[in-house]
Amino acid sequence: MLGCTAAPGGGLEALVPVQAGLRNRPKEAPKKLRYQLVRGAAGSWKIAGIIYSHPAGFRLSSYLDELLAPQA
Repeated sequence: MLGCTAAPGGGLEALVPVQAGLRNRPKEAPKKLRYQLVRGAAGSWKIAGIIYSHPAGFRLSSYLDELLAPQA
């Protein structure tokens, strides 16, 4: 984890470098993901969203909503 900052509404946002790759391929530089955290009812922290900081932008929750939406 690179750092953690307070978010509006009492949440936290953690900046985490993530490195993923496939076998037999050169490793890429780590990508920075922002994890949005909220405090759960029991006082533990839960991930509310994951944001991939890329010029095109990517928010995991929006992607999953679209993926799970009923097909017209």
